[in-house]
Amino acid sequence: GWCRHYQDDLVVAAATSEGLLRALASALRRLRHRAMRAKPSKTLLGARRVPLLGHQVDLEAGERRPLPEAVRAVLTEALAAR
Repeated sequence: GWCRHYQDDLVVAAATSEGLLRALASALRRLRHRAMRAKPSKTLLGARRVPLLGHQVDLEAGERRPLPEAVRAVLTEALAAR
């Protein structure tokens, strides 16, 4: 499994359930060691697709697509700046 952080987001993924449990345990140990914790209301477990930094990330397919609300926000800003 693997663990990546992006700003205040943390993604833990693995190809198998056992690998995911090991990677998750490792990530939680690291957070605890740094006196940090995951916010339960923002936690997704076992998700195959996750929203991340304005994108919908499909962990199985390795694809990333912009979230419609993120695109709308960018377009609204761009039009307002004209």
